Amino acid sequence: MLNQATSTVLIQNISQALLAFLVMYLLNRFYKNYQNKYFQYWSWSWLGLMIYMIGSTLTLASVVYLGPYNPVRTIVSIITVSAGLFQALWLLVGSYELSQQKELTKKTVTIISACIAPIAIALVLLYANNPEAGNIRVFLRVGVKSLVAGISFILSAILIYKLRHTGVGAKYIFIAFLLFGIEQLNYFFSFLTPMLGIEYFIDTPYFLGTVDFLLQAVMGIGMIISVLELERDQLQKANTELDTFLYRSSHDLRAPLTAILGLTTAIKKMKNKDDAIEFVDLIQLKVQQADKVIKDIITLRKGQKIGLVVSKVNIRETISRIFNMLSSPSNDKIKLHYESEIDILYTDSDKLDTAITNIISNAMKYHDLEQENPEIRVIVKRLENEMLMISINDNGIGIDEKYLSKIFNMFYRANKKSKGSGLGLYLTQEAIHQIEGKVEVNSVKGVGTTFKLILKNLEPDLSK
Repeated sequence: MLNQATSTVLIQNISQALLAFLVMYLLNRFYKNYQNKYFQYWSWSWLGLMIYMIGSTLTLASVVYLGPYNPVRTIVSIITVSAGLFQALWLLVGSYELSQQKELTKKTVTIISACIAPIAIALVLLYANNPEAGNIRVFLRVGVKSLVAGISFILSAILIYKLRHTGVGAKYIFIAFLLFGIEQLNYFFSFLTPMLGIEYFIDTPYFLGTVDFLLQAVMGIGMIISVLELERDQLQKANTELDTFLYRSSHDLRAPLTAILGLTTAIKKMKNKDDAIEFVDLIQLKVQQADKVIKDIITLRKGQKIGLVVSKVNIRETISRIFNMLSSPSNDKIKLHYESEIDILYTDSDKLDTAITNIISNAMKYHDLEQENPEIRVIVKRLENEMLMISINDNGIGIDEKYLSKIFNMFYRANKKSKGSGLGLYLTQEAIHQIEGKVEVNSVKGVGTTFKLILKNLEPDLSK
């Protein structure tokens, strides 16, 4: 028969396990829908908490029904301590990536993860069969985990602190992380002081697990609110872009049509039809402008509608093909220079083509006619964490620094002489984001421009 204190602790543990499962499920679903890496690590941290609470429940029950030195209890304790340490690691990694908006290297996470199981085994087996070392045994199994968790939650709170102005969810997360971290450190000292023969000045009642549950509930609510706030922001961005798209695309399509209507009216009034050839050329130009807008709209919609289709891409062949396709008598002075540490990449070839085509097209369109040796230099380098960089540099007219922050906006034209749709670099950025990469740009007016595509190798798991 379980006493009241044991029954209360078991109920608290089960409640925390159920809460952890619910939050883990919701965060994992959000990660699969939006591919935000930190939400995956956060969902794993709740998985770690769920296993830890289930393990704690089984450990407590095994003491009552099987005795303190049963081998089943030892195995469960190792799993439980490991889960607690993994929870702290995954929480910290997720918080770091959220606050810094970049991934921690897999190598770092793997090295730390590899140390957890041996540490957990050592903590459980030390003094495992010594009846007189009860306080030390509890300290090693629970106190050390509490210390690691306390440090992890407080560090995570510090990382989230700078995001507290981004929404209500971040505020809830920051407060809950900080309080929960302090409470975990309180547990640590409550286990440490008896081992040292010191009376701890803060009482730790058995029902304190209810406070843990409430703080975890606030964390879960904060994370879910953050999910909803992110989805809201994305919807607002989509609505704004849709409004801009409808207005600008209709304007860019009507302008050539209006010009064509005026030219055809002028042709009808002309007495000498031979003079109409010049007007026909202008009509052809306007039709080409409208066609370019329509093609970019189709590309944009196609990219939004179709998911990733990963295939093996030869970067050297892709660059050469696009350069030759865009070459013409008007830009035949431009030379292509290619340097590479790696030529093969697994990614979506259509989306990569879209990005590179727009960048090289702009490099050719805005080259410097006064430049003695106009060139486009492409350099491909390996980066850490299965990433690579494609740097596309030209020595053209460059972009004024005050325009750099706007060039990826929909329908933005930094050059007033541009006859394009204004969607090219927007499509470039969208395509690169869809293949889990990012675009960086540097430019000096009158010197040239460099675009850097930081790309992830999306090599499929060939074992499946």
